[in-house]
Amino acid sequence: MKIALLSEYFPRSQEREMRGGVEARAYFIARELAKKHDVTVYSAKEEAMSDSSEFDGINVVRVKPEVRYSQAGSLYSRFLFMRNLAKELKHGGYDVVDGLAVLTYLPAWYGGEAKRVITYHDLWVGRWVRNVGYAGVFGEVLERMVLSKRWDRIIAVSRYTKKNLIGYGIPDESVSVVPNGIDLGEYKKIKAEKFNKPTVCAVARLVKYKRLDDLLNALARIRDDIPDIQAKIIGCGPELQSLRDTAIKNGLGECVDFMGYVEKHDDVLKVMKASHAVCLPSVVEGFGITVVEAMALGVPYVASDIGAVREATEGGVGGVLYQPGDVEGLTSSLTKVLRGGVRGGSKNISGYDWSRRAKKVEEVYEGLF
Repeated sequence: MKIALLSEYFPRSQEREMRGGVEARAYFIARELAKKHDVTVYSAKEEAMSDSSEFDGINVVRVKPEVRYSQAGSLYSRFLFMRNLAKELKHGGYDVVDGLAVLTYLPAWYGGEAKRVITYHDLWVGRWVRNVGYAGVFGEVLERMVLSKRWDRIIAVSRYTKKNLIGYGIPDESVSVVPNGIDLGEYKKIKAEKFNKPTVCAVARLVKYKRLDDLLNALARIRDDIPDIQAKIIGCGPELQSLRDTAIKNGLGECVDFMGYVEKHDDVLKVMKASHAVCLPSVVEGFGITVVEAMALGVPYVASDIGAVREATEGGVGGVLYQPGDVEGLTSSLTKVLRGGVRGGSKNISGYDWSRRAKKVEEVYEGLF
């Protein structure tokens, strides 16, 4: 098959400089499918990127205008990206076009005569403004337009997301479930000595709904029992300064390391492996890949008990789930983990490997013909 995968962002090279779950899914699904099929990935053209490249068997096309990586970004530049992407696709002669991010859904619809597929991470209808502020009005309108179309297939990344789509009115038979995954071989190679001090690691975009302020408030309370606790926070985003202010206000200035964007994924995994707990306090997740990564590394996690995370962890295997937004619950859960009361890992982790996930995606595509 000739396949086009559409993602707002995509790694620069085979070094896999990934900054989020959508980007990771785009890369690994593309890499696996490219072993048997002709795969092209379309993504935004970032600064200092060439217009096209090829690595790991994947053809990569960067669509203008040139942008900086951003969770928010200019609405105008994103509109131009959508328009230009649709134009690029019209003459590609693809068998399947799969949009993997919200901004790529409508281009997937208008971009030619291929089978039209979208990969859905989470349903945000009615929640856009609450999650991202007034700029979310654009997302609200866009998502409602997307869901008014009759897609050849929608791939949901969790049963939780499929349930929400059906609740919105999408027919059950139109939605397949193929969860996100991990590169299991990569995780087995990761070696790292534990940090000398009790360490909590969080890997997330620094946006409000990730609720990293809850983590900082919990750390301030934990210090009464574990005075040498420290935290490593990996990620970038608009809430960085606010989170730094919260850390200083709570007297955590010296024990919280805001590491920013860590370019190599292996380096992210080493920090996670060296930590004593991984924390995901987010209240909005379509899957929750961070906790699966923690399971693969054998590091216990503490995460919000929301539908997608509960599903991804099979009910909390290898960690602790707590009520979302409950700082007291987060505090006690982290304390329990840091005192060695929880064993990390999962016996079923092999089922999460990207090779298996990509095979399922391939089967979905083939079933359209």
